[in-house]
Amino acid sequence: MPTLRCSIDPGATVARALSRAPALLDAVRDGAPRLSVALTHGEAVVLGSRQRAGRVVDLAACDALGVPVLRRATTGTAATLRGNGIVWTLALPRVDALMPDATRRTLLNRNVRLLLSGLTRAGATAGYFGREWVAVRHCPAAVLGYDVTDDGRVLVEAILGWSNDLALPKGAAAPEELRVDRWRTKHPVALGACVGEGWSPLRVAETLVAAAAERAGAARVDEAPAAERAWEKVRGANDPVPEGMRLGALVEAPIGYVEAAAGDGGRWYGGDALTSNAWLDARGRGEALDGPLEGARWEDFEASLG
Repeated sequence: MPTLRCSIDPGATVARALSRAPALLDAVRDGAPRLSVALTHGEAVVLGSRQRAGRVVDLAACDALGVPVLRRATTGTAATLRGNGIVWTLALPRVDALMPDATRRTLLNRNVRLLLSGLTRAGATAGYFGREWVAVRHCPAAVLGYDVTDDGRVLVEAILGWSNDLALPKGAAAPEELRVDRWRTKHPVALGACVGEGWSPLRVAETLVAAAAERAGAARVDEAPAAERAWEKVRGANDPVPEGMRLGALVEAPIGYVEAAAGDGGRWYGGDALTSNAWLDARGRGEALDGPLEGARWEDFEASLG
């Protein structure tokens, strides 16, 4: 029977919740999967790790609204937390550590079942129909992201709004972002309006942990939340493109956009795709490695630089 080491933080800032992901990814080197559920307060736009900030949001508008822009450790698309929210973070020493049939190709499809079980148990009937978000009552309620290290460790994150939905603040989205149907004609919902009567964020957090361990057939071991790290706000429109690199064309993909940049230091690849940071970095160094990729094709990245 595998062991799942679990922690709940009942009162975290968004930055503190996001900062724990790298620590969890480091911790699973000992072979034990970790699950962290942080209950957040405050407001922040949370970008995927490879999204160029100015292509997703108007930073000046966010600043005027008093909404900080942060970046999570995992790839994927943006979400906004307002008021109370939940950051669900799963770290695995290998992709099949909890779900034996999971592969790099199916890592999100299989491991997100651990989240779905808890949401459904709380009365928020949940389903995953592919790509970057989880539906509750057929509407978007959680934005997903993942990363895979070069030695095969896996990080899966889910961002859930409790008191508000996950859409970008009104007037803060960049023009390119406004052209994307992020929610596939649906309107995102707040989880608090979807759970059963009498459910609080803390009760939901407890249920998410218990259901994940049960679904995985794992022995639950509770521990203190991972140590937080400094987590800086995003301040530049080209962040995280390395300085001195020239941006290529913005290329449309099924998940939204991908893009690339080139310079003396090699190439940088980014955008909305669900993929591996290590794989994109290796490709930027000219290493033709294979890696997980959802929502886009490698040809889309190549098209950005012609």
